[in-house]
Amino acid sequence: MRDLSIRGAGNLLGAEQHGFINSVGFDLYSQMLKEAIDELKGEVKQESVSPVEINLQLDAYIPSLYITDSRQKIEMYKKFVAVSSLEDVDDLAEELLDRFGPVPKPVENLLTISRLRVYALKHHITEISQKNPDEIKLYLHPSQNNNIDGGALFALASNWNRRLGLSGGQQIVITVKVKGLREDEGVQLVEKLLRQFHLVRKDTSTESTVS
Repeated sequence: MRDLSIRGAGNLLGAEQHGFINSVGFDLYSQMLKEAIDELKGEVKQESVSPVEINLQLDAYIPSLYITDSRQKIEMYKKFVAVSSLEDVDDLAEELLDRFGPVPKPVENLLTISRLRVYALKHHITEISQKNPDEIKLYLHPSQNNNIDGGALFALASNWNRRLGLSGGQQIVITVKVKGLREDEGVQLVEKLLRQFHLVRKDTSTESTVS
């Protein structure tokens, strides 16, 4: 997003649009763009999964020194958006390495965010946000309240050395406390939590789909 905002990418993702992209998020913008194109083409709109909003204080973009061709860069951004499984993320990482060489840190961060999105979709987490540098919050969809084992969730939190905070109500919110950690370490902690999240779900039928 930072790369697109600074350098632009033609009329579609250039100066005329990047302010709007920043306001709604790249994932949601991409979905809205696809829906608009489908509508113009007269294609039937299919029921889709609500997008996950991910806002982290992390440099995650494709540097121009890594992919110099703007068309190839947009192609890869589209592939990041299209990721729907951990296997997709692994395949994308292999493709990047094969086509463009060793992956720089900002692109590694994009891959990490893609994995977070896969886990979040699986567990019906609608938002992962870092509104201040000391904590990252995960918001579960309200429909999932009855699918969470409260005792298991508190037990999990107790094993995290006070790194996890919980709040209930109409929507369960989990706070990952990242104070004193580097930006990438905090995000890695969130990914660790999401890898363990099947342990607190009552419905474990999809547990084997993401490990």
